[in-house]
Amino acid sequence: DNINDAITIILSNTFNCLNVAILLWRIQCKANNKDESLLPLNLILDNKIDEVNLNGIKLSNKQVVMLASAMKKNVSVKKLHMNESDITDEGVLALSEMLKVNNTLIELKLNGNNITDNGAEYLINALKVNNVLCRLFLSNNYSFSSNMAYRLYNQIRQYKQKGTNGFQQVKNMWINSY
Repeated sequence: DNINDAITIILSNTFNCLNVAILLWRIQCKANNKDESLLPLNLILDNKIDEVNLNGIKLSNKQVVMLASAMKKNVSVKKLHMNESDITDEGVLALSEMLKVNNTLIELKLNGNNITDNGAEYLINALKVNNVLCRLFLSNNYSFSSNMAYRLYNQIRQYKQKGTNGFQQVKNMWINSY
C-alpha cells in the first residue's frame, strides 16, 4: 500500500515520473509474487498523462495488444515511446489498428525493435487513414529491407505531406527509418 501511495503522489505531482511509477509497480509485483506481465494501464493511460515512455521495458505481444487497445480510447497521450522493447510485427499490427482510430497521438517511437517489412506494411496502411501522427521513429529495426526503409522514409513521408496516393495529409510528417 505504501507503494500505491507513492505511485499516486508521483503521478499527481508531475507527468514526467511515469517511469518511476512503473518501476515501483514492478517492484510491488515481485514483492507480492504477482504477475507483472500485465502493464498497469490505469497508470499509463491516466487522462493527465501526455507522454508514455516505455523505452527498454521488454513487452510481450499480449502487453502491446492490451496497450494499443487502451490507446484507441485515450485522449491525452500525445507521445508513445517504446524503443528497444522487443516489439514484433504482431505488436505493430495492434499499434497500427490503434493508429487508425486514435486522434491524439502525434509521436510514436519504435526504434530498435524486431519489426520486419510486414510490420512496416501495417504501419503504412494505418498512415493512410491517420491524420494526426506527425513523427514516426523506426530506426535500428534491422529486419527492414533497404527497400522498405527507403519506402517509409521517402515515399510515405512525401505522400503524407502532400496528401496524395490515398494518404491523409499531415504537412509536418517526419519518418526516421534508417
